[in-house]
Amino acid sequence: MKEHIIRYPNGKIIGRIRDLPDRIEARTSGGVLLGWYCKVSDRTRYASGELFALGNAVRMLL
Repeated sequence: MKEHIIRYPNGKIIGRIRDLPDRIEARTSGGVLLGWYCKVSDRTRYASGELFALGNAVRMLL
């Protein structure tokens, strides 16, 4: 698992992107799941499971 921390220019954490074997997750700075990108289906979904976008748009969830 790779984790990328996304920060504002002043250094404050916006959120985290976790790259797992089957999906990529977007999480808040506190670790709450915002949504994920499924590599198999090529779709990005909100944490509720609702479709957000076709393709990898996980960074737009932050």
